[in-house]
Amino acid sequence: MTAEHRRDLARLFAPMAEVMNGLVDGMDDVERAAVTRRLTGTVEILRRSTAELTRAREADGRTPPE
Repeated sequence: MTAEHRRDLARLFAPMAEVMNGLVDGMDDVERAAVTRRLTGTVEILRRSTAELTRAREADGRTPPE
């Protein structure tokens, strides 16, 4: 991913991040822990999927996207 992609994603996701911060501020420790577990699991699924797609692209002789 290029620096330009990262900047674009940060700009696009800024409104969502602001709303999420507001939601988390109103949660107690148990609720925050549950959200953290859910998000951590989601991120892990995305990492595995990305790794699998990268391996498949490489096996086909294509270079993985940045």
